[in-house]
Amino acid sequence: MEQRDMNAELIAQQEKVNKYVEVNKVEANSFEGACGDGRPAAEGTVSGRVRKFGSDIGDLMAIKAALNIKGKEITAHDLVLKYSKAIKEIRGEDSVIDWHTDEHSLYEGGIGCGHAAKAVAGIQENLRPEEVKAIWDEVTSGNNERSVLKGGHAEEAVLLVHGDKFSVNSTDGTNMFFVVDVDRALGFLDKVVPLLGIEGLSPDEVRAQWNLQMQKTAGALAAGKNMFDIDFEENGDFKTSFAGAVPQK
Repeated sequence: MEQRDMNAELIAQQEKVNKYVEVNKVEANSFEGACGDGRPAAEGTVSGRVRKFGSDIGDLMAIKAALNIKGKEITAHDLVLKYSKAIKEIRGEDSVIDWHTDEHSLYEGGIGCGHAAKAVAGIQENLRPEEVKAIWDEVTSGNNERSVLKGGHAEEAVLLVHGDKFSVNSTDGTNMFFVVDVDRALGFLDKVVPLLGIEGLSPDEVRAQWNLQMQKTAGALAAGKNMFDIDFEENGDFKTSFAGAVPQK
C-alpha cells in the first residue's frame, strides 16, 4: 500500500467515512455473496451479504489459482459444480452462485464484473485469462443469481470491513464506496474449501490467492484511492482508521 501523511484533507475524509459508516452499517445476516462494487443493484438491496470483489466468482478464481500453484488440474465445469454443492451445505439447498454484471455490458460476451474482466485482461498471477473466462462462462450460463449494477463508478474510497457481525452498505444514493468484508469473506473460504472435496487443498492456500487477487483488482479499479479499516465490535461500535492508499499504477 502507499503511505500518506494525515493531512487536513485526509482527516476530513476519515471523518466523513466515520459518519457514513455510522448511518449505513447493517447486520451481517447472510453468507450469500455480493460484489464489493459501490454501484447499486437494479434488483434491490444486498444489505448484510458478504461483500467481495467478484462476489462468488472471486472465490472460484482464488480456488483455481491455488490449484494451479499445486499443479492440480480441474475443469471450470467441475470446479463450479463442486463449489455449487459446497455452498448449499453452508447457505442452504436453495443457494446458487451469485454473480453480477452491469447495465453497460448486457450484450453477448460482455463481462460487466471488473474483477473478472481485469483478470481476463491478464492482470492476475497464477491464473490464466482463458481460465477466468471459462469460469465466467460456466457460471453465467447456469441457473445462478445475476445482479445488474446501475450507473458508473463514483467510489470515494475503499472500506475494509473487519468483524463478523456487521457490514456496510456501499452507497446511500449520494455517497459511494468500495466495500470488502475481509474477515467474513476469508471466514467463508475457511468453510467452503474443505467441502469441495479436493484432496490436499487448504483454506490457507486459497486465502493467500484471494488476498493477492483482491489487491490486484484494487490496483486496477481503485488506484490512488484511500483505504480505511472499519473494525466492528460485536455490539456494532466501530473504529475507523486509515489503512494507506491503493498504489498508483
